[in-house]
Amino acid sequence: MRRVTRITIETENKWMLQVQGTLLRSWCPECGAEVQTVSLEQASAVAESLPGKLLPSPDSEGLHPVEASDGSRRICLPTLLKLIGRLTGQCETE
Repeated sequence: MRRVTRITIETENKWMLQVQGTLLRSWCPECGAEVQTVSLEQASAVAESLPGKLLPSPDSEGLHPVEASDGSRRICLPTLLKLIGRLTGQCETE
């Protein structure tokens, strides 16, 4: 009788992003919810930390631009994280 051994290896990759500065909460009309937002400078710093600098410009498809209460232009953090997940081949985050 022949024995078969099956080995399953599950792996999980995690990205740890450190954003310097303040994460503001603002209303994202496209998400229809209050979300954390990052400044354009913070989003650029995240792009610099990724292998191969995979992150496209803040105007790229998939990112939700949000206008903060002070009139500054910011990026919806959940959409930034989803885009990073797609670009790096990782699962999208919720």
